[in-house]
Amino acid sequence: MQKHRITKLTRGLRLALAVGAVAATSTPAVFAQEGADNTEVIEIRVIRASQKENINTKRFSDSVVDAITAEDIGKFPDKNVAESPSRIPGITIDRDFGEGQGVTIRGVQPDQNLTLLNGQAVGTAQWFVLSDATRNFNFEILASEMVAGLEVYKSSQADLDEGALGGTVILRTRKPLDLDANTSQVSIEGQYSDNAETTDPSLSGLYSWKNDDGTFGLLVSASFQQRTVQRETNEDFGWFGPSIPRIDPRSAQR
Repeated sequence: MQKHRITKLTRGLRLALAVGAVAATSTPAVFAQEGADNTEVIEIRVIRASQKENINTKRFSDSVVDAITAEDIGKFPDKNVAESPSRIPGITIDRDFGEGQGVTIRGVQPDQNLTLLNGQAVGTAQWFVLSDATRNFNFEILASEMVAGLEVYKSSQADLDEGALGGTVILRTRKPLDLDANTSQVSIEGQYSDNAETTDPSLSGLYSWKNDDGTFGLLVSASFQQRTVQRETNEDFGWFGPSIPRIDPRSAQR
């Protein structure tokens, strides 16, 4: 039988090794904690989900269609919804006093295109008293906060209403069940006119609420826009004075 004797020297060595092992394991944790306080955090935000949805809408559609989601509309510095589709190839907008009013698809004027709001046709009136009644949809009445997305169909298909020569624009508004409870968004803007020398306000807001079960919701949206327009022009709408007698040049030569 072998006997092992533990002397004071071996006990001291074992104790020193144990203390050194504990210090070695605890030191990186202390350094990591100190480094975490001094670390600079870089946060990157992207709109990958919206881009993926736009690509899938165009890929799996049976017709030529382009889509823009709410993140794209909110991302662009647009004054109204009409200016967002102008970034789609083949689409331009008609401006009225600097703001987008109508959408031209493949060179076809807005009167010959069809715009639907949640699948329903909406008629709008023009501010000018002498303007003729048309099918043109005035995009100025919609604020960008209210629209969840839009789709532009450049070719017809069976489930779309007829009557569009250039294309069909479908606007889809936000739904309260798709948003978080008590979601609110407010936009305040002012515009200065050089000719009128006045500053006009523009306000728009949105509030959405839903219950805890997500079965019932309410969404309210309102917009207010005031513009002071001053034009310095000479216009002639007709002549109502006495008629000028006609002179025959042949009789004057005689």
